[in-house]
Amino acid sequence: MLVAAPLLISLMTAVHQYAPPERKGYSLAALAFMISVVVITSSVHFVQLTILRQIEPGRLPFLLRRDRWPTITLGMDLLAWGPLLGLSLLFAAPAFRGSSLFVALRVCMTTAGVLCLANIVGPVLGDLRFTILGVVGYVVLLPVACILLAIVLARAETCVDD
Repeated sequence: MLVAAPLLISLMTAVHQYAPPERKGYSLAALAFMISVVVITSSVHFVQLTILRQIEPGRLPFLLRRDRWPTITLGMDLLAWGPLLGLSLLFAAPAFRGSSLFVALRVCMTTAGVLCLANIVGPVLGDLRFTILGVVGYVVLLPVACILLAIVLARAETCVDD
């Protein structure tokens, strides 16, 4: 996750750069939500890698464990990969208008965003089986959206300084 974090920021930075002027507000909100995702999930993973893994599992306080629910670390990660990522994707989607490629990208981002938002159902109900909704959003649809975005950006005209 710590390696992927800068890539997620770069993803939304590219969306913001690409967005037409009248859609920059949406893309800026998408970037802000993605920064929140990265800060929270990177913090959780950094603490796990540097501190929590050094503590004997039997001595680790229950609320700091990641393998059970409810715990603070899992709750924070679910916040990042659920509603915050969902909002980032939903705000990014309106940046793309026009051809069928843009429509496909917008639909993919919107669907992934809605599924990530639905990820909140699991923690709220205390039944993490519902988090599969978010997993489909960020494990299946987010990579598809990244591929579509790469195609869009590869086809975009670039500015050349004189």
